[in-house]
Amino acid sequence: MDSTSKLLVIALVLLCLCCSSSAAAYGAGKVIKADEEQIKKDLKELELEKHRIANPMRVETETKGFSLPKGLVGRYNASSLSEDGKTWKDLSSQGNDIKSGNRKGKFELKDSLSGACVHGSKSDGFYIPHEIQGRNWTFFAVAKYAGDTTGRIFQSKDTNWAIGWHNGHAGVYYAGEPKDDKGGWIVNEAHHGRHTLTLITAQRDLFRSTSGYEGSKHGTTRNTKNGSRDKIGKIGVNMGFVANEPSEWDIYEMLIFSKKLEIKDIKVVEEYLADKYLLTETPDVDIKSGHGQVNGAYAHIDKLPWFENTGTVDFCRRQAAKHGYTMWGHRNEKHPTSTWRNKCFFFDNPVELKEEDSGDKFHIVGCTAEGVELSNACKPESEKND
Repeated sequence: MDSTSKLLVIALVLLCLCCSSSAAAYGAGKVIKADEEQIKKDLKELELEKHRIANPMRVETETKGFSLPKGLVGRYNASSLSEDGKTWKDLSSQGNDIKSGNRKGKFELKDSLSGACVHGSKSDGFYIPHEIQGRNWTFFAVAKYAGDTTGRIFQSKDTNWAIGWHNGHAGVYYAGEPKDDKGGWIVNEAHHGRHTLTLITAQRDLFRSTSGYEGSKHGTTRNTKNGSRDKIGKIGVNMGFVANEPSEWDIYEMLIFSKKLEIKDIKVVEEYLADKYLLTETPDVDIKSGHGQVNGAYAHIDKLPWFENTGTVDFCRRQAAKHGYTMWGHRNEKHPTSTWRNKCFFFDNPVELKEEDSGDKFHIVGCTAEGVELSNACKPESEKND
């Protein structure tokens, strides 16, 4: 039975439940309380089925017998945010909810091409109740800057420690004030593009990050041995030790473990997160190296705001489709201007691109639709130029 059929069956079951309960109550001349728990369960299944139909690739990852490593003490994603945005439930069943007392402001759900996330302004923040010390912890997050305020995202509530995002950069790690050859910058100036969705993995002696560029599943391991303080405390966002470096943030998922995971387990979690949020397959569209210039002049436009305009190659193609552009471009991770890395650009008036610019190592351009070619300005065969 396909997903649509299952959805119809569930809807019919719910209808029958409601009708049978009403009929019984009427026939007996009294109100009979319906099985509210069963109805709630069926309604939840109905919502899940709608999600499966809308996100087949994403849910497929979640239903292949996947299980997280042991030691999980905190897990948060868009599915566990309350309707009023004031409670972010811990999915690990350990009770480390983000709520009144360890939260300020309220959060909101936000949809993007990479899936649903939880969004907060520079005034919204929290800290995770679980306290980490020594080497017995592992932290994962998929997040990005979500506006022009780009200070820290994750930092310690209790000491000057920042991880993942700092001062407009993603993939960085500051391990606390240098002392006795410990602390200081472990990974600095990691320019992934200011608003690129990034996956980070952190332990006492290990840090990995990926910008998602070229669909990399696993981050680059950095040697952080003896780097960070032994007592980091609680991880917070806009409620940390340094109060004057806030950020506007989008968080897709966070996981915290009370043990130092082995690398094989780290890769299991990284692959799950990358498959769920970062990886996309670009259809067979015409793509060439170059900037799409005409007689040496730029022909493209940059769509603002910048923070909705940063991502992978396929993100740019899908943004072009969303906004009605038939031709688009992407600046890669190696672009000499750090704030332009992984940025999309678009063409109001598509240009003919007969050959690649093999000397351009920073840009590509492509057609949005399959079956059309850059040599014909991404127009269909019926409109082929002479």
